[in-house]
Order: sequence, then C-alpha cells, then structure tokens
Amino acid sequence: MTELAKHSIDRRVLHLIPPPRIVPLRHRGMQLLELVISLASASILMAGMTSAILIANRSADIAANRQATSTRSLSGFDRLRTDISEGFPITARSDSQATVSVGDRDGDGNRETIQYQWLGVGSPLQVSVNAGAWQAATDNLDAFSIKWRSCGPQSTSNGLGQLEPIPSLVFQSRTFATTSFSGANSVAINVPATYQASDLLVAALAVSGDQGGSMIGPSGWTKVLETHNGTTVSLGVWISLSNSLSQANFSWGTSRVGYGTIAHFRVTGNTAALTNSSFFSGAGNLATAPTGIASVNNSLAVRVLAASGPLVSEEASNMPGHIAITMRRQLLANPIIGMSYRVYPVGTVPNADFGLPSSGTYATATLVFQP
Repeated sequence: MTELAKHSIDRRVLHLIPPPRIVPLRHRGMQLLELVISLASASILMAGMTSAILIANRSADIAANRQATSTRSLSGFDRLRTDISEGFPITARSDSQATVSVGDRDGDGNRETIQYQWLGVGSPLQVSVNAGAWQAATDNLDAFSIKWRSCGPQSTSNGLGQLEPIPSLVFQSRTFATTSFSGANSVAINVPATYQASDLLVAALAVSGDQGGSMIGPSGWTKVLETHNGTTVSLGVWISLSNSLSQANFSWGTSRVGYGTIAHFRVTGNTAALTNSSFFSGAGNLATAPTGIASVNNSLAVRVLAASGPLVSEEASNMPGHIAITMRRQLLANPIIGMSYRVYPVGTVPNADFGLPSSGTYATATLVFQP
C-alpha cells in the first residue's frame, strides 16, 4: 500500500473516533468557602435576633421602672393630700413647703406635726414626722408645686371641732407576720403593743389559693368574712373588742403561703360596733374595695386587700383620701396584704381603689364601724 493511501485510511479512522468529552466534577458536600459564608450569614442573623430580644427586654424594664416610679410618686402625693385635708392648723405654707398638725397617730395622746418640703429639680418630696429625719415620699421630681386657696374669716373661725372632728376610733399601730416562702398551715401575729382592753382590733389574712372556707381565728376574735378569687388568693377578716392575748394564731386548710396583719384602733367613746361589711373580687391594677353604709357621722371605714401579683411599695396603698395601714408582699412567693382607713359622715361609703404597680388578681373587703 502506498504511503498516500495509508495516510488517507488513517485520516478516515481518526474521523470515526469521537473526541473525548470533558465531564465536570460533581462535588459531594460544601466547599470550605461556602461553609464560611453560611456561618457568617448565620452569625449576622443570630446577632440581629439577639439585639431585638435585648431591645425588647430593655423596653420592658424601662416601662416597669416608670410604672413603679409613678406609683411611688402618686402614693406620696396621696399622703400629702390626706395630711393636708385632715390637718389643722397648717403653717409654713409655700409652693414647696407645708407643716400640718393632725390627730394622734402613734398612741401617745398627742397630735402629730408633719412637715413636707421639696428642694428643687432632681429632688424628691420629703416628709418629716414630729421633727424626725427627713424621708423621701416620692422619687426625684422635675417639677412640683403646692397651690393654696385662701378662705374667708367665716371658714377659718369655725374652730378645731368643725375643721377636724375628733374621731372616736383612732388608729394607733399595726403588726404583721408571714409564713416562709415554702408555705405553712398557720401564722402567729403579735397584737400591737399599743392595745388596751376593749379597744378595736382588725385582723386580715391573705393566703395563696382557694382555702375553701377553712380559715380559723383565735378565741376572742369574731370572723367577719372569708372570700377568695378563684384558685389564686383567699382573704379572711376578723375583729375583736375584748382580746387580751399578746399573740393571735390564724390557721387554714392546706399548706400555702400566708401574710397577715392586725390594726389597732383606740376606742375613745363608750362603744364601737361593726355595722356592715362587704367584699369584692376582680383583676387589674386597681383593686376596688366595695361600698358600705355609714349609719352615723364619724363612722370608721376599713378597707382590706388580699392579692396575687407584682411587687408593691411597702406601706403605700395608693388609695386616694385614705391613710395606709400596711401594704406588703411575700417577696419570694405571694400573696399581698393591704389595709387602709378613713372616717366618713353618715350616708354611703363609696368604693375606693388600692393602686397596684401592675395587674394582679385580688379580693377586697370594706368594714364600717359605728363609734
């Protein structure tokens, strides 16, 4: 075969053999670069979510702090209004100061001198009792002013008896006691040291859960009522006009956390009697104590609260027009116990609200005593 023919055959054979195909590599799994990019994206996403959660928590804390500040300040303003409404005479009057004289509140038989002052922007409203140490009645304030209205000679010449009737049932002091946060079946509350035979004692007990009518008071005490708000909290109230014990033991059915208080009222007249009582339950940040009836002038209305809910400002019931006896909460558990009072003329005793820092469930009672 000639070289030319052989060369032609080789070319035909080469044309019959297809060229090799280039097959792309198929990876299994992710390349390192893809993994790094994915991790970076996930980190950015998680950082954004964390920031959103932190901002939400910070906003909630700010709102809670503002609510607590508002509640403390309102409580201080209520105390000022109450003292001014009950006080006579009122001296050292200015837009930032007031000195008032009110009836005996500590059982020593003497009137009390209460002073208020505000020192300017960034300072709290301060209060001093009987020239004692100045105490903050509110949080720091940006602005504050007392607006006084003048009255004519006829109004100021009526005398002490008409401007501030001498009450027949005078609050003296109170005691309180609580179980441990793990709970118990009873609590012992000391009778106030100011107590004298035939004075009026009012005891209130707040216990977690529905105690099903099982609350029992000591001998010499009359049970006025027991109520509850669902399975959240129970309220029991007792009174005594003949108790001579130094300690009162109260018990209930199931082992739960309890908080109790006893308030002492001096009976300056011959008698004191419970004329009517009522109770109510609900939920919210305003715990409404129900209405009552004052059958005679100078009747004493005692408001009582048992609640389950937020931390409260101790001794600040934030009940306008009333004087706080106590307001406390078992810090590690619950419940809240509260009591306030005021004197009413004959007629309807309107309902009144205990102010709570935020929403809670509650049971309340109103007791009206005739001197």
